[in-house]
Amino acid sequence: MKSFSIRTTLQSQFEQFSSLQPQKKRRLIIKGVGALVILGASAGAISAYDIRQRTLHDLTVIGLGKPVIVQIHDPSCSSCRQLKSRTLAALKGTENIVFRLADVTTRQGREFQRKYNVETITLLLFDGEGKRINTIRGVQSTDHLKNAVSQISSS
Repeated sequence: MKSFSIRTTLQSQFEQFSSLQPQKKRRLIIKGVGALVILGASAGAISAYDIRQRTLHDLTVIGLGKPVIVQIHDPSCSSCRQLKSRTLAALKGTENIVFRLADVTTRQGREFQRKYNVETITLLLFDGEGKRINTIRGVQSTDHLKNAVSQISSS
């Protein structure tokens, strides 16, 4: 019964479209194509954001050859967001160090936090073999973080 009403509705809409003047049809088609382009771009942006977020929270990179800085992070914490911003600024221009977040609102993030017995607003610095070489607690200046980045780069 439901498929009949959908088919009837589609037939009715097609008949309405067929009876439109050519200029109105063209405008309607252009609007439809525009809507599809916007929808596609939105889906692409959402997908790219999702991939970036998953990558940013991937802690399996520790010990795979590159130094890693992991921030114990709570997205609702303003100090955590400030530390993240300053850490990313300190890392600007360094490609050999990986930055990751252990989000304490997720199971994986909480387990990581418990494993290293640290609070939020903390950075854990690991060498390329996965050995923790430093812990930085609290929001630090960008210059202080740049010094820590240079130490991890040379290890």
